[in-house]
Amino acid sequence: GSQAARKVDVHQVRDAEWAPRPLNDLEVPGGVIRRFVGTGSSFSRIHDDPARLLTPYLWEKLHDRELPRLAISPTEVLTSHLDPYDVEDLVYVWLQAARGYIASPRARQRDTPAYEWTMIHRGTHRRGIVQIKTGADHVDLQALASARADEQTDTFAFATCGGYNGDPGLVNEVISIDDLLAFAASEPDLLPVRVRTWFELAS
Repeated sequence: GSQAARKVDVHQVRDAEWAPRPLNDLEVPGGVIRRFVGTGSSFSRIHDDPARLLTPYLWEKLHDRELPRLAISPTEVLTSHLDPYDVEDLVYVWLQAARGYIASPRARQRDTPAYEWTMIHRGTHRRGIVQIKTGADHVDLQALASARADEQTDTFAFATCGGYNGDPGLVNEVISIDDLLAFAASEPDLLPVRVRTWFELAS
């Protein structure tokens, strides 16, 4: 509140109580992480209600106090609490366990905007590609179909918001939320640790 601070417009001061330690990446909801991905401001309002409602729980946890009861559904975990990489990892494991594809982590390239990675099917040896979108982003089914190397390439799409632009018939499978949730419930030991931790909050 000093005159020097007012002179450079940094005089906005609010009393704050700091938690005894910072949150680690396992504890921060994906709905919060997505607000700070890419360009943006230092302060960001969180419009994701399930992520915001988790704040009192995290505050009590940081102070080692009795935790309030959470009313989080598995669907909210998938759509709000998992960050974009968590969702990719969940689909990555599901495609291997439920659809028989083998994926190489090095095949996950940022220079292939139409899809996340390439795969090979264990039985048929067909190639496969998948596009995954989180938050409010939609999958571009035409772009995904056009990215196929040839007719021997299978295509998969998944959007947490259920948004798909284009004809679903252009791709081999639009992955359903129900299939991923059933897999997470039936095979928790196959889930990446961070993903499993969030689903345990719902249970």
